[in-house]
Amino acid sequence: MSKEAETEPSIRRAVNVDRLEKTPDGYVAHVKSLEGLRKIATILKKPMVSVKESGEYLVIDDRITYVWKETGK
Repeated sequence: MSKEAETEPSIRRAVNVDRLEKTPDGYVAHVKSLEGLRKIATILKKPMVSVKESGEYLVIDDRITYVWKETGK
């Protein structure tokens, strides 16, 4: 993980990130579990947003967007 994409230590300890993608606006971190995404939202004090059409849940920070995608219904 590059220096720019490093998240605060409490997030790195709390969750398991599947992969990290660089985008023009920052980074997208794909989180392995919904519970992990909830922990990130709590640590960052940011809301968790549900995207109904895609089945994704997001927590948006300044440079990093954390994503968990629902699989199989």
